Amino acid sequence: MHEPVRDPSISVVVLTHERPETLRACLASLRAQEIDDTVEIVVADDGSGPATAAVIASARALDPRIVHVRHEHRGIPATRNLGVGAAHGHLIAIVADDYVLAPHYLRVARDYLAERPDAAVVRFDINPTTTTLGARVSHCYYAASVSRRLASESISTADAHRGVRTMSLEAAGAAVFRSEVLAEVGPWNESLQRAEDTEHTDRLRALGHEVHVLFAGTVRHAYRAFPVDTVRKCFITGIYRARLVHHPAGVEQVTSKAGALARALGRARSDGRPVWSVALYIPWMVVFEASVGAGLLWARLTPARGNAAGRPAATAAPVRR
Repeated sequence: MHEPVRDPSISVVVLTHERPETLRACLASLRAQEIDDTVEIVVADDGSGPATAAVIASARALDPRIVHVRHEHRGIPATRNLGVGAAHGHLIAIVADDYVLAPHYLRVARDYLAERPDAAVVRFDINPTTTTLGARVSHCYYAASVSRRLASESISTADAHRGVRTMSLEAAGAAVFRSEVLAEVGPWNESLQRAEDTEHTDRLRALGHEVHVLFAGTVRHAYRAFPVDTVRKCFITGIYRARLVHHPAGVEQVTSKAGALARALGRARSDGRPVWSVALYIPWMVVFEASVGAGLLWARLTPARGNAAGRPAATAAPVRR
């Protein structure tokens, strides 16, 4: 049995559930990190089967820094708490098993936080690993959401490339936290199916801590080839908005969404995509927004189960991100 890493400077928590092939790529990218600091890699396993266990065992044979912790399938918030509870680093990165990290990911995060003592956490931009239509349309929708929220703060792309405090984005996106901040904020709410990072970030900011965003090109996401998963996430987001946020979309929000989508489509076109290809994005954007609306309607037509705050019940089926 491997000895644990002693007094690591950085812990990377990898959240995984039944995605052995993407997990393999994620762990390979962590093995290739170009950093001199002592790093531990905590694979927080949300009740995966033998295929995932085999991938982790194979990775541990190559990299003794890997620690495997597991519980029965309980969903993303509980798995975040499991991984963070097993981490010992002064900085703690939290990544999904379908992320591929650039070799300088940890070094960039470490240096950014060292240079900015006011930053409690830094999050990153996320780009797709493939150029399939499904990956492109899902990423376009994601990019439009990020663009809209940053624009609401008058944060430009140039600002984000330099790194800046954000009040609109969650501490997610392969975020790297100071461990003492996580200890102060406390665990993620395990009763939430989605948006647990939003609720956790609200508590973090309420304690006076700053979230920073840095566009460094260090994180890529292995989107699925067909964007059904994005449709599902949009539906759950709609439920969250109805039950937790309580602010229906108005004309101003619709206008800002349209502007953000236009910017995202423009970037796709500037990447050399033919006009007909970019035009195929638009029906999917409509589907994604319709899924959010369907989630809103579903939440309003069905009684909310859970605590007094309207949060989904802890017994609700876990949702894989």
